[in-house]
Parts: sequence; C-alpha cells; structure tokens
Amino acid sequence: MKNIQAAKLFAAILFATSFIFSFSQFGTKAYSNLFQSNDGYEEHTTIAGIDVSGINQKEAVSALSEKQSEWEKNTTIQLKYKEKTVDFDLSQFVFQLKDSVASIKQGADNNVIVSLDLQEMESFLTSVSAELTSDNAFYLSRLNDSLVGMAASLQSGNQLIDLNEYRISKDEKAAKLSEATVDTDDQKNSVKKWVKQFPTLTIKPQTTISLLEWMKENNGEAYSDKVLSMVATAVHTTILPTNFTISERYLSNALPAFAELGYEAKVNKNQNMDYRFYNPNEETYTLSFEMVNSKLYVSLNGANFLYNYKVLLSDKETFTPKTVLQFDPSLSLNETRVVEEGADGLYIKVYRESKNENGEIVKKELISEDFYAPVNKAIAHSLLVEQDVTIDSDENSTEEESDSNTTTDADSGATETDESTSDTEASKDKTTDSTEADKAATATNTTEETADSGTTK
Repeated sequence: MKNIQAAKLFAAILFATSFIFSFSQFGTKAYSNLFQSNDGYEEHTTIAGIDVSGINQKEAVSALSEKQSEWEKNTTIQLKYKEKTVDFDLSQFVFQLKDSVASIKQGADNNVIVSLDLQEMESFLTSVSAELTSDNAFYLSRLNDSLVGMAASLQSGNQLIDLNEYRISKDEKAAKLSEATVDTDDQKNSVKKWVKQFPTLTIKPQTTISLLEWMKENNGEAYSDKVLSMVATAVHTTILPTNFTISERYLSNALPAFAELGYEAKVNKNQNMDYRFYNPNEETYTLSFEMVNSKLYVSLNGANFLYNYKVLLSDKETFTPKTVLQFDPSLSLNETRVVEEGADGLYIKVYRESKNENGEIVKKELISEDFYAPVNKAIAHSLLVEQDVTIDSDENSTEEESDSNTTTDADSGATETDESTSDTEASKDKTTDSTEADKAATATNTTEETADSGTTK
C-alpha cells in the first residue's frame, strides 16, 4: 500500500515538473507564433546587432538573412599555427535563422544560432598540421566555441585565431634547429673572451635584435669590428635556414677569409653598419655561443618550426681582375715589382626554400645578391726598359737627322750661291789662261762643264 502511494506521488511530481519545463521551453515559442508574428517585437529587442523592435517574425528573418550575407562578404577568419596561416572556410558555419528568430528574448540582445560540423573541422585542422590532431593534443571543443562565438554576433571584420593557444600542452621541448662555425683567425683570444661574456642571446617573440644595440646594452663596445663581424657572420649563417627576417646587413669590399660566399655580415661601429634580424614567431628562441677547436660555434635552439627551411646558392660568377702598370723611378732598369696581387670579383644569389610537412615546396624567396668587385693587379715597372731605350734612340736619331738635314739644306743653298760665284770667276781665269796657251776649244768646253756643275750644286 505504501509503495503504491509513493509511486503515485512520484508520478504526480514528475508530471508537474515536466509540465512546468515544457511550458517554459515552448511557451515563448508558442506565444511568438500566435501573437508576435503580427504585433512585432518589444522595444530594445535586437538580434545580431539588428533592432527588430516593432517588426514581425518574417521581417526579422529577412533582415537577419541580409545581415548574414553582408557578414560573409566582409569577414575573414584566419587560423595561425606557427609560421602557417590559413583562411577558415565560412561556408562551414550552419546558420539557423528561423530558429534564432523564434527563440528571441523580448527587450534583450540576442545572437544567431550557429553550429559547426566537428568532423569537418578536425579534417581541416589536420590539413593545417598533423600535430594538431595527433595524440589528443588539441582542445577541439574550445576552438569550436570560439569560432561559433565569432559567427553568432555577425560582426564583420578580419579575425585571427592562434591555434597554439588551443593545444593541450603548449610547452614544446627545445630543439637544436640550426648551427654554424666560423674561423677566428688571429682574433681567437678576443672571440674566446666574447663567448665567455656572452654565452647566449635570447630572442623574444616578434622582436628585432640589433647586434650593436645588444652589445651596447651589455657593455660589449670594447670589441673590435672584426670580432663583431665574425659574430655577425656566424649568426647570419645560423638563422638563414629559418623563417627569421634579415632586417639589416652589410658586406665588405672583399670577401674576408673567415666568411663563405653568401654568408658574410660586416659590422662597423664608426660607420653604424649594424646587423639586425626579426623573429616573427610566437615562440622564444635562444642563440648559444661556444669556442670549438679555435672556431666560433653558434646554434639556434627552441620550438620546432612547422616548415623545413633550406639555403640555396645559385648563379655564382667570377670576374677576372685587370692588370694595371705603374712606373717607379726607384726601380733599376727592366726591374718590376708587384704592388697589388689583385683578387677576383665574386657574385652569388642566396635563396631560402620552404617545404611543408609533406615535403612540398611552399615558397622560394630571394634573400640577397652578394657582389664583391674585382681588385685590379698592380705591377710597378722601371721608367725605361731595353725596348723602350732602343725605340727612343731611333726616334731621337731620326729627329736629329731631320734637324741636320734642314740645316744642311739651308747651308747648301748659301754654299751653292758662293760656289757658283767662285766657279764663274775660276772659269774666267781658266778661259784667259787657255787663250794665252792657244787652247780656245778646250777652254770653251771647260767653261760650259764648270757652269753646269755649279748649277747642279
């Protein structure tokens, strides 16, 4: 008997509870269908920013549909994971406009009812990176709530979501990402001292590092330009196969012995030649400095990159220097001396290639074009060599002969006049002598020959 009464009491309570719950849930909707469709909504009633006061349900659905179309045209949602950024397909959102209008609360601000297919979204995340959906490493439901919240208000604009914020474990073990070594030459002791003073350099997220500013802030201004150039070259070589951006870099006039073609970075404090680079990532990275076998060793450590980066060198050219002759009066005859050995000119293009997790080339960008002008070879000669002496003597002799001939011709003209006069007088004397000796015929012939001879001269 007691059990029957208890069962009746339980049934009565269950019925009453169900009635109250159903009335609260469906009463508003029924009221809207019966009355609000004609009378309109109360004042201060909005949905997705649309004021629906005084309009009926059908008009509200129409206004909401227009707002949705406008939102889709003027809105982009991007998902970023490490160095990869992709657009989220807005067509994945399922808008329930009629249900949204039917469930409007009078005199309040309301949002649109929106949903996403979690399986489709998981597939989309896998296409971004397999890391996101492997081993339950991602809060998929939290991302779903964030995306739905953006769509429910229909607020137009550009939205960016960092997927790393939805990873269950954000602390990724630091890995060695890149490394490089540089010969220290005659600066071994100075570089060793530098490494002891600066064993690491912390690179914060989205931060630019200036080598000169960093040295100044850490009392490192005493080091020579050559030491700083070695450090800059080692750092540049290390960060080239990453997604870091090179902001400022200089080259020497000639490629120094400690640098490889395409990797040099010159620093000069007096001329304000700095080396600067930028970390675009959301992670902190560290550069470590060591001395290994008298060489400067640098490594970059931090979270793994999503892409694989590789440095490519191409279009290398060599330019042969010219030989320049100089004359030195201090050198002996035919002696030569090399003043400048000269050096080949060099040119090369430096590219960075990015590949995704599938090994596909995503991007290939030109980082720099390095050019070193050729240095001409200079050779000093004595002022005169044997061939030059012979040529000069011949030319001088020719000039002297020319001058002599000119003088002789002038003198010859005067001599010819004098000789003609003398010959004429001599002819007269000879003619007289011949007449006295009764050699008239011979005297006449002698006079004609002598006169002709004087004219020729």
